Amino acid sequence: MSDKIDKKPIFFYGEGSSERRYIENILMEKLYANHRESTVFVLQPLVPHNGENSPVQLLGYAIGSCDKNPLAECWCVFDGDGDHHNWKAFWKKYDVLEDDVKERIRLVFQNSCWELWLVLHIQDVTEPLTEPQLIKILADSLEFKGYSKGCVDFPILQNKDINKKALNLAFKRSKALQGELSAIDHIKQYTEPVTTMNELVSWFKEHFPNFNAETNTQ
Repeated sequence: MSDKIDKKPIFFYGEGSSERRYIENILMEKLYANHRESTVFVLQPLVPHNGENSPVQLLGYAIGSCDKNPLAECWCVFDGDGDHHNWKAFWKKYDVLEDDVKERIRLVFQNSCWELWLVLHIQDVTEPLTEPQLIKILADSLEFKGYSKGCVDFPILQNKDINKKALNLAFKRSKALQGELSAIDHIKQYTEPVTTMNELVSWFKEHFPNFNAETNTQ
């Protein structure tokens, strides 16, 4: 009984299938089963994308998880673009949360879209780029040739030696774009371009001893 109490469920909620597959196949490095029975962390399956996972909905899932389990922690990964994003409703739901719940819900924010994080694996981004522009960069590159939405099956991500170097570059570039502001600050200011994926990479580095992504910025 005490073993179950000690386990801390970690929930991951993402807007789309690319985010889900990237976390599960790249960051978890297919070592999910090895960590599932940890006495500290129990990673839950990612919520399937149904085309309606807006920021406010993802936040609602996370709040529900925290309400059901006082040990639960959650990560919500979402973008700044999208006509279905109701930021007024998002802030109404977020602002009334107790501080301890806010601390257990971590937000990863991309602006304009998830593809910004992928592009950072291969080049710097300093100017605002739209989703079509970012997708074109990926599709025209050697590393992500033929990229389409929902896809993460590329040599740069699947080859561990290449992935380690590319992920390290993306981490450094993401951290530089984020600067000293939190994800919440960037959402409020709607900073572009920005992605706070570096925070999630750091989390995996800290909690997964076998996670091989180098995040040293020196």
